[in-house]
Amino acid sequence: MKVFRHPLAIMYLIFIVLVVAGLIFLFNVFDLFVRDSTVVIPKPASTDYTRWELPKGAKARLGKGQIRDIKFAPDGTRFAVATTIGVWMYDAKTGAEISLLSGDRHDYNGIAFSYDGSTLSGVNADGEISRWDVSIGELHTMLKSDTVGYLYKVDFSEDSTKLAIVSIHNDIEKINVWNLDKGNSPTFTNLDVGKEDGLSPTIALSPDNRFLATSKEEKADRYPIHVWNTDSGERLFTLERDEHSRTKVLAFSPDGKTLVSCDYDTIFLWDLHTKTVRTTFKTDWGLSALAFSPNGKLLASGDDDGLVILWNATVQQKGFAGKIGQNLSSLKLKKHREEIVSMAFSPDGKMLLSGSKDGTIRAWDTTTGQQHYICPGHVSEVSDIAVSAEDNTLISLHTQENKLIKWDITTGHPFSSTFFTLKGPETISQNANKFVVNTFGFKHRIQLWDTAKIRLKYNLNGHGYPSEFWRLVNAFSPDENMVAVTTSRYQTGTIYLWDIANPSKSLLGRIFNPKSIQPKYTFQGNQQEVTALAFSPDGKILASSGEGLDINLWNTESGSKLLTLTGDRSSIDNLVFSPDGNMLASAYYSTVYLWDLTDLTTGNLVRKIETHSGAQTLLFSPDGRHLVSGGWDGKIRLIDSDSGQVLSTHTGHADGISRKISKLVFLEDGKTLASACEDGTILLWDWDRITNRDR
Repeated sequence: MKVFRHPLAIMYLIFIVLVVAGLIFLFNVFDLFVRDSTVVIPKPASTDYTRWELPKGAKARLGKGQIRDIKFAPDGTRFAVATTIGVWMYDAKTGAEISLLSGDRHDYNGIAFSYDGSTLSGVNADGEISRWDVSIGELHTMLKSDTVGYLYKVDFSEDSTKLAIVSIHNDIEKINVWNLDKGNSPTFTNLDVGKEDGLSPTIALSPDNRFLATSKEEKADRYPIHVWNTDSGERLFTLERDEHSRTKVLAFSPDGKTLVSCDYDTIFLWDLHTKTVRTTFKTDWGLSALAFSPNGKLLASGDDDGLVILWNATVQQKGFAGKIGQNLSSLKLKKHREEIVSMAFSPDGKMLLSGSKDGTIRAWDTTTGQQHYICPGHVSEVSDIAVSAEDNTLISLHTQENKLIKWDITTGHPFSSTFFTLKGPETISQNANKFVVNTFGFKHRIQLWDTAKIRLKYNLNGHGYPSEFWRLVNAFSPDENMVAVTTSRYQTGTIYLWDIANPSKSLLGRIFNPKSIQPKYTFQGNQQEVTALAFSPDGKILASSGEGLDINLWNTESGSKLLTLTGDRSSIDNLVFSPDGNMLASAYYSTVYLWDLTDLTTGNLVRKIETHSGAQTLLFSPDGRHLVSGGWDGKIRLIDSDSGQVLSTHTGHADGISRKISKLVFLEDGKTLASACEDGTILLWDWDRITNRDR
């Protein structure tokens, strides 16, 4: 028997090895452990909204800004959406855009209608209160207090007469309650919530405006809920659980008798008369939003994965039945792909709106769970863009939400969104044919993808990075035949260059890893973190620089260093070559440096230019006469390449707080400049108009 079992064991071992090898082969070829999906977005009846409230010189806006808050008008005929670029008004029956309310393009964190629906109030991130006439969409009042600084949490009362704000003023965190029914001179109530370090407070105003609930981290990792008198600032009582878990969201019931709170996976309904928990609902991990229906019978919850759940808020859970009931929901709504950030019930309670980081607002029937319509276009911050001349399509990457969007440039409408699992799209090639993704999870990888078919082209192996690192720095050559990658955390100063057009592979590699390629060159000439890479127009030179570094120029054909440029700066934020390759522009915060590269033995610094704002991204015009700078303040500056003079400044993206321009590109004809911004929008500028060539 021993003689028989030995060969059988060997056969089993061989079989297991073959199965594992087969799985590895399939994993590498088909990327089976990552499931991605593309959602086709129907074209609306009208795309006029892409031209509403445009800055001078712009001809279209792609994207509507990220969703902050959603509120129904009292009559239920329309709803307003606060975003990073202002406030949008929608038709509640159809979901069609009605208007983008006039005024400065600020980041609005909270909104509320007056009781009669004639006025809409909104608070921007700078703590300014705007009031619009809803019938005409015109801004008629703006209030500001010197005691309110940067605002990052806000809650309006239902009638917009009171406002609770969490803000930072002179580096001190404060909670104020504003009484807004005093005309243009609102009064304030300051709440002394303590100065303990930790996460910022969670807040909620009661419907009758009398109470404010707050919760923040306190000593010994405790998160008690305090209820305050909004007129006097007196703390009335405290609600506290035994569990040490953060309170993520607070909300009052319409009758003011119940306060709902949630941590990461549990919802608690507090009876404010007895000051005890009367009901508990258990959900999946990642609760992010709560909302009561107008009659208080339904409670909606939203989570980080985009799941919306409707609960019966009237149940009294006791005993064994209560333990079972806490896991039973009324409806589960599963269309969203990203975190739920805001929800609102219609005045009659028959419709629920849910806004998500996936860029959509969805309208649901609260009885059947049927989706009535979808409002797309509220995308997250744009990390990179490129234009495909073949089909007049603009591609935008959204690294934080692992998303790629295709836009019709003619209409400004997004016609598809691709969501990636365990991946972050990082950089797209100049002609929008390829993009690099940074994967996480089962196996860390740097990957090259085909944009048209949204499929894996190559795994970029040989980089040697560990399983965890910060965001990569990438650059494509103009002909898309090469890609360079470096990291900002490990193997500091190392740059890898892959030849995509002619990858070198061994015979075994072609068999077992057909989708994997090794770098052609590894450059190790920088002593600190590399934060900027750029190819010359002919792709023969790669420029690199970063924190406390000189600029190194590398020969991409031989792998040798050509030249090191030195100057009086401590860091390089970005690099760009002129169209003829004879000039290199680099930037350190607000200063732009122009280098003459006609003689690669010297590389002289010829000019320093002060832009008076961080030059987050740079781009030469097609004729090389202008250098375009995109700032941390969301503004575009045109610079004369010869004189270094700042010719003009163009404001169009979100104002008030830091909203950096992430990318600038020219469309194929050179007549349109596209600017992508953290505010979730892309502006298309008429180049002749902003350079005064149409005069």
